[in-house]
Amino acid sequence: MLFLIIFQTLFPANIAKIPLNDILKDVSLLCLGSLGDLTLSYDAGLAAGYLLKQQGYDAYVVGTLDTLSKDDKDPLNRVNVSAFITAHVYSLFARGLATAGIIPIFDGTILDKEVVVSLNTRDATYPIVVDSEVKKNLLSELGYNGSVFLSNEIGKYIDGIKLS
Repeated sequence: MLFLIIFQTLFPANIAKIPLNDILKDVSLLCLGSLGDLTLSYDAGLAAGYLLKQQGYDAYVVGTLDTLSKDDKDPLNRVNVSAFITAHVYSLFARGLATAGIIPIFDGTILDKEVVVSLNTRDATYPIVVDSEVKKNLLSELGYNGSVFLSNEIGKYIDGIKLS
């Protein structure tokens, strides 16, 4: 236990929460969700992962578990109006990140139940970070099989993975 505390103090988890188009120029989540070939999402995740790893990041917060709507303030950070396509792009992108050595984390501050169910059916059960116990309980009720953390807990989780 003492070792973990010392490790977390010396090497805290470095989690990136940067829009994709700031990592890969001219590539956004909306772009990935609009492609005819959604499998390119894996390649984008792999490329973003390599760049993030070079910058010293351990994990990346992929995007909100929400679909695109007309009133979105920043539509580039949404994938598609379809929950099915959104989940498919997220699962492929997350797999690319993981291949590059970056831990993918889904942003659960906004939840679309259909996106969560679609992720579950794809076994894309990567960690989700939420901002309240209510959302944590909702994900449990929806049968989400992955780990769910409050914002203040995710760093410990990442550190635990780095040690294993």
